[in-house]
Amino acid sequence: MITELASLVLGMALLAYCSHRGVDHAVHLAAAFGVPTMVIGLLVVSVGTDLPEIAAEALKLLPSFKAPGRFMVFKRWDLLSESDEPEVVIFFASPDVLSGLFTLANFEVTEPNAVFTPWGSGCSSIVTYPFLEKDSIHPRAVIGLFDVSPRSLIPQNILSFSVPMLKFERMVHNMKESFLTTNSWKRVQKRIQGGP
Repeated sequence: MITELASLVLGMALLAYCSHRGVDHAVHLAAAFGVPTMVIGLLVVSVGTDLPEIAAEALKLLPSFKAPGRFMVFKRWDLLSESDEPEVVIFFASPDVLSGLFTLANFEVTEPNAVFTPWGSGCSSIVTYPFLEKDSIHPRAVIGLFDVSPRSLIPQNILSFSVPMLKFERMVHNMKESFLTTNSWKRVQKRIQGGP
């Protein structure tokens, strides 16, 4: 009984302290961005009362994913052997490279969303969503690594582009007929290679 009471009191004290600190930080952010503190106050109250419901709804919408085996092996492309059967290709790309991959992925499709950026963890953008897409009739590529948690471990101008193998093979097949033959891409390519 005493342990539960002490936990309750400690929890209430921590809640009060953290709430006070949260409001202080919100006021400082409001001042930094020139937003009236009244707007921030209303937003804090609104988010604070709706957050549990928002989180529950967001979790319901996340796709269900079961790993294809006990282990998932990640290999660099140049280390693949004849017996390997890659299911997803993952690029860690700069914005210029990403623009080329994005455009090539959209090259042969009429639907405007052949590449998408779902909300989720860094791992979900390179594992969960690409693996779910590989079984789709029209698999899409996934741009990711926007999750703030791993960003400090990733070079500043790098994002991921993950594509199911079947879609990747179609992208490679389309290369000679695509924008990659244009002068526009040649200028971007020169910049990627460090030219003037």
